[in-house]
Amino acid sequence: MTFGRAESLTTLERHAAGCPRRRRALRARFALPVALLIPLMGSCTWHLRPWHASTGLERDACVIADTGGPIAEIVLHYVPESSDLLTLSYHDLFDSLPPDVHVMVLCPSEDGADQFIADWGDPARAGGRALTVVNVDGCITLWARDRCIPRQRAVSGAPASVYVPTDNADYGDDKHNELLVPGWMAAAGLGPSVLESRLHIEGGNIVSNGRHVFLGANVLSENGRPPGSEEAFRRELAELFGRPVLLLGDPAGNVPFCHVDMYVTPVDDQTVLVADPRLAAELLADQQGASAGKGPAGSSPIVHGAGTLDAVADRLGDNGYAVIRLPCIIDPNEEWMVTYNNVLMERRDTRRVVYMPIYQIPALDETVAEVYRDLGFEVHGIDVSMIYEFGGAIRCLANVTRRRPDDPSSSGEPETAIAGRNSRSPRAVAKDAERRAVRRRLATPVGSRG
Repeated sequence: MTFGRAESLTTLERHAAGCPRRRRALRARFALPVALLIPLMGSCTWHLRPWHASTGLERDACVIADTGGPIAEIVLHYVPESSDLLTLSYHDLFDSLPPDVHVMVLCPSEDGADQFIADWGDPARAGGRALTVVNVDGCITLWARDRCIPRQRAVSGAPASVYVPTDNADYGDDKHNELLVPGWMAAAGLGPSVLESRLHIEGGNIVSNGRHVFLGANVLSENGRPPGSEEAFRRELAELFGRPVLLLGDPAGNVPFCHVDMYVTPVDDQTVLVADPRLAAELLADQQGASAGKGPAGSSPIVHGAGTLDAVADRLGDNGYAVIRLPCIIDPNEEWMVTYNNVLMERRDTRRVVYMPIYQIPALDETVAEVYRDLGFEVHGIDVSMIYEFGGAIRCLANVTRRRPDDPSSSGEPETAIAGRNSRSPRAVAKDAERRAVRRRLATPVGSRG
């Protein structure tokens, strides 16, 4: 049984409205394959049967923090027709992930599963990593995060039910299918149960540290909440996600991009990185062949969204956070964003690690890598130059569905203890890092593949 129309395969299709991931999603359509369960050299390929599991709200569960402990599992969506676009990102990701990370890959068909194993099975299993390949029998998008928000038990860290948003009128078959996949995974024993909600919140529009859950203020209008209802809505969201909620946008509720993970990154419980297009304009002004104030394609003003992003930074500062600004480029007409906020992070023993998108724009890539290093991170560059035009980067591509508990010996304030700046306040660290982001360059390119 399928859960989407059986049609010939296509490559890129646009949606008529909504988020750029709706308008320019990478989609794969399918013909019904034969059911299979094939163990293969440390990998498993699964065919899922239609079933839907659901559960109520666990009172001791919270959304998985982006600033948490070691990554234990990631989920990827493999779209065979876009395999060429994924090559650089997959190469860097599989070259960087630790050997104890379980990689789960969802594929739209049996042929897609076979193709992933043939092309990427060895790199995905490098170092002894466990690999599970799942045939979901239906078209899916490239973005693994948006229809599945993982949660965990607050004390033990054990998996809790995953949050699945309500449907959306702008969704195509691929996204409709993705709303069903978590329930199918639960029924097959490949994932936790599903928490159904009457709210529409996509995974890209939520990021979290140990203090707060951050959402774009556009969740109010997307859920039909009238002006003035923010406080009641925040309480509802806090119950759902297990931490106090901050809604980010300008006073009118505008946001610079449809998903908050494209412009806000908490790196710990004291410091948040916020995008700033003016920094990109300054850094690109001296780059040969680039016009100051234009994006990589020279197609739109690079400072678009600056005022809204300033309002986001001010709100975070008002809530006690030290704010560091990172360069970005937003082009709403073409529906893409060059962002260094869309990252994966983890803490491993005394190390902090970031998997940071790079765009083959040295003036930006190398400067931002230095900012993360100044904050105590070990930086792994993930080349997203072939996929960012479709509305996302590495955090959108790879959904962290499980983390191991933090090492008790690791510091609760990593920006001071790990970076060796115990005598300095987070705001002093933030000021210095922001200053260096504009004035200095790195000598070694980030993410070089030799």
